[in-house]
Amino acid sequence: MDKYTSAVIAFLEKHKAVRGVRFVPHDPCSLGDISAWHTKNAPHKLPADLQAFLFVSNGFTLQWDGVVQRQSIRVGSMCLNGVKSIQRIDMDHWPSDDSDNALVIGMGKTKSTKSKIVPSKIKTPELSLADVEAAFDLDSTCNSGRVALLYTSAKAEPEVWFQDLGCSWNFLASSFSDYFRLMLSHVGLPNWQYAFTPIGLEPATRAWLRLLAPGRLAIDNLPNNGVASRRKASAGSKGRSGGKTVPPDHSRDMSGSEAEPSKRVDPPPRSAKERPSSATPQSRTSHGSLAWKRS
Repeated sequence: MDKYTSAVIAFLEKHKAVRGVRFVPHDPCSLGDISAWHTKNAPHKLPADLQAFLFVSNGFTLQWDGVVQRQSIRVGSMCLNGVKSIQRIDMDHWPSDDSDNALVIGMGKTKSTKSKIVPSKIKTPELSLADVEAAFDLDSTCNSGRVALLYTSAKAEPEVWFQDLGCSWNFLASSFSDYFRLMLSHVGLPNWQYAFTPIGLEPATRAWLRLLAPGRLAIDNLPNNGVASRRKASAGSKGRSGGKTVPPDHSRDMSGSEAEPSKRVDPPPRSAKERPSSATPQSRTSHGSLAWKRS
């Protein structure tokens, strides 16, 4: 158990809204198990960080219950497959209308290369379906989609992507280690992966996240958040309006360097002759300002 897992378990056990934290230890896998996986799925190999994890724990299970109206209900679940359960995802399970290989997958959008790219303040990963070589299931307990280790010809190492129930693929992390920490930071809340899709989190998940990790929700509202920008663009394309706009980030100038913060300039002090000894409001002018008379 690494320091991140220990910190999350300690946090959950101390929280008043959490009960029944259950961590299930797993035996480490053997070198033969890794070699058998590589032979079966050649030429693809498990990334080094995932292999190191499996040599310590062949799988991962951490669950906890939440307290709702003085009753305990199952809420959080963080699971990872063992090496034998990391199975290849059949390519036929991909969207049936993606057969032309001219579609782009990225950040929850499946769109034609000729379509207008949704503007974003940060560069988001995009890839062509033709570049995808294989995908392997990382969490077979996920009921809201599929978390997959995605191998592409454009990347030397596989990345972790999430296929939602609408069959769109959404980038989650560039490595297994990043995904593992991402999963822990969301404490295994139901459907937490949808935070990285244009769909967004459901109200119940947002409520639990606001209770357990309110700082995490603040990230979605940052001006430079690419997922939030795409959600607003997606909502605007459907004719919805009336939402609050996020002010642009002016902390950087056009050259990309840090802009100096604006300084408040106070007006110079008035002389004693200019300051009236006392003044009383007399009447309002036609444009609403007050006219003053000296007493």
